[in-house]
Amino acid sequence: MGGPPLRNARKDERLIPMVVTCSGCSSNYKVNESSISGSHARFKCKKCGNLIEFEVDAGPSTVEELKGEVKKKIVVADDTAFFRIMLKDLLEAEGYEVVTANDGEDALIKIKHELPQLDLVLLDMLMPKMDGFQVISEVKKGVMGQSLPILALSGVFKSDSDREHMKELGILGYIDKDTPTEEIVRRVNMILGENS
Repeated sequence: MGGPPLRNARKDERLIPMVVTCSGCSSNYKVNESSISGSHARFKCKKCGNLIEFEVDAGPSTVEELKGEVKKKIVVADDTAFFRIMLKDLLEAEGYEVVTANDGEDALIKIKHELPQLDLVLLDMLMPKMDGFQVISEVKKGVMGQSLPILALSGVFKSDSDREHMKELGILGYIDKDTPTEEIVRRVNMILGENS
């Protein structure tokens, strides 16, 4: 459990957010006390799943991760709007920051802009303006891009030779566009070292 209450909040302190620290993984959360009903609140840590409990004098709790804690950042590049938005929503629900790109040129610009704070790229291999192979070749030319994890997305490039070519380019893995969302989340969490 989350242990004893971290502090009691008085009504005149409501304008100052309360910071709650998870006893399991030391993640910090900012809590808006004015939105907590009753004197006791609890929630699950997004990182480790630990139950965090605390007391206040003020309301269900509005909890947002403390801004000082940096979320892992992912670029999702896909020219199919539905798939791009679905992945963005799915990964943001898992606590990741997601930047989207709608074609190969846009992907290259955003990847270069986000480096070195970028943690992962989900890259469609068949897009207008530049295909995924060209984007990877350009990204890997730079020192920071050489170790950037990339997962290929495709509904077209499925042959063994295509996958071998992707492997040669340094792609970590391949996700077919028919892959269930739970499997996509599992693969992303595994690469980024998060608890699934």
